[in-house]
Amino acid sequence: YVVNSYMVKDVIVSGNKAIATVVYQRIARTKDNYGSPFIAEPPHDETVTLNLIFKKNQWWVLDPPPQRVSKQVLIDYYEYQVKEYSSIWEQKLSDPTYNEKQKANVRANRDQAVGALQTLKSLP
Repeated sequence: YVVNSYMVKDVIVSGNKAIATVVYQRIARTKDNYGSPFIAEPPHDETVTLNLIFKKNQWWVLDPPPQRVSKQVLIDYYEYQVKEYSSIWEQKLSDPTYNEKQKANVRANRDQAVGALQTLKSLP
């Protein structure tokens, strides 16, 4: 899930266990965790309850929910990827030793990164 913001609404601690309530503003999602395109959603609040346990001097989330990632972190990641790999992609696409299947894979990787970046920048 792609989020604009989050707010820790409440934390209740009882011994070595705690329950934290976090409100995220969700703005997009993917179909899966394997690089599928981002799907924009109307911005909406989503409340998540985290069950925590204190072990080995730190708090651990029990049964973590699906990941929520900041839109800006994702934009930074894809901007870096496009900046760093653009010249490499172009070299591979003009390399006569690359066959069409290899070039298709390069184009797919490039198009996925560029498309993800465009989608993320278009989100509210």
